Amino acid sequence: LMKARGPGQKILDLAPLHALAETHRDTLVRLFASVLPFVHEDEKDKTYAVLRRVEVEVLDATRIMLLATDGFAAVAVAAEFADPHGLLVGDIGLTRASVKRFIRSKGTSPLDLCLASENFPQVRLAISNNRTPFTGVFHANPRYFAKCAEAMERLGYSKKREARFEMGADGLAPILVVPKVEYVGKAPHEVRVSPLFVLMPMKDME
Repeated sequence: LMKARGPGQKILDLAPLHALAETHRDTLVRLFASVLPFVHEDEKDKTYAVLRRVEVEVLDATRIMLLATDGFAAVAVAAEFADPHGLLVGDIGLTRASVKRFIRSKGTSPLDLCLASENFPQVRLAISNNRTPFTGVFHANPRYFAKCAEAMERLGYSKKREARFEMGADGLAPILVVPKVEYVGKAPHEVRVSPLFVLMPMKDME
């Protein structure tokens, strides 16, 4: 569930997504708010302009995945709806600006598509096969751990909920942060969420 398919069939009709917001407004606000800290913010940076977005992958009738990255840290939040969400299977690219408005309006502002010519990069979340915990020293930007905590809080995790940290056999392997499954909303519109964060360590310059 946590492996992103990468660019697929593009969804250009947002009417089903806006219809979903009518029944799952609070949940969608929480989902978008959780990934927004990972979206690339620099409006002047043309190189990473394609990363100023939230990518929604519709996997099947009940499952979607939200993806975002600033090029150094990435998030994937899988959401499984108890009832069919009504979206077509494919990929939806949403502009950062419209997602921010959607969150501020508590789910009433319309969402906007990214340019059809833009392709969100393929994301493959590689889980390490190393079963022995890494015990060496690694360097990481502490702000990214704060983003993970912020995303979990926005999804409804309490401050006492733990997450699993995993990395490969050396200090330059990606750091994976995997919280336990959480449930958002109430029946019959309950949504099961599974977040995963990928943090790139920093090379030791000493």
